[in-house]
Amino acid sequence: MNTEDNVFHVTDENGKQIRMEVLFTYDDTEQGLVYIVYTDNTLDDEGNVNTYASYFYLDEDEPRLRVIENDEEGNMIKDILESLNKGVIPD
Repeated sequence: MNTEDNVFHVTDENGKQIRMEVLFTYDDTEQGLVYIVYTDNTLDDEGNVNTYASYFYLDEDEPRLRVIENDEEGNMIKDILESLNKGVIPD
């Protein structure tokens, strides 16, 4: 996964390539993880842009997105998104 241009592609269950735009990443060097928040720029039923969050390991040659299943990690990403929406960058 090359995110240098803040764009990457994923393949859906039908084999279709979907363009994703990286909104931000957060490196957790202590755990060896990179959290990534991204969008396909589609809208939900309320007109909000759909955003997704995943993680991958720093030491992977070919990073593979993994689902965030831990509430603590999910809440951390949610807090960062809320701060960004308010124009505040968290520590």
